[in-house]
Amino acid sequence: MLESVIVLTLLGTMLLIGIYRFPSRQRQLTDEKMFWERFSTVWNQSVFLSSSQRQAYFIQFEQYERQIVVDHVDKVSGERRSVIIPFPETLKLDVTGNKSLVVIYPSGHTTVTTIKFTSQISGKTSLSFQFGWGAYRVKKN
Repeated sequence: MLESVIVLTLLGTMLLIGIYRFPSRQRQLTDEKMFWERFSTVWNQSVFLSSSQRQAYFIQFEQYERQIVVDHVDKVSGERRSVIIPFPETLKLDVTGNKSLVVIYPSGHTTVTTIKFTSQISGKTSLSFQFGWGAYRVKKN
């Protein structure tokens, strides 16, 4: 009886370690897809609000913190407002130093730059921000 309990406990522990330690590829694909969709939504919202409210938005791509931070100062309350988008585990930012900054100006135009990511799943991805009205292109290498 005691041997059965020990064997069942060991099997249950091994099963739990296997499930939590090795995430499925489908979950990793879904996490990356949700990251890019959330970035697109927050980006489009920031472009619209910056031009309609005539205020700048600052988008920081942070390598060590593994996140994107979208900041602006509310004109009415004077408070700093931030939206944080964490990177999925499979995505890495390729920048020199820790941070890269993109500004959305009150006119809706942006800093012209390219931000590069490396994914363990889909390889390299480049975000090229263009001058006109917050447009950007995604290029997968």
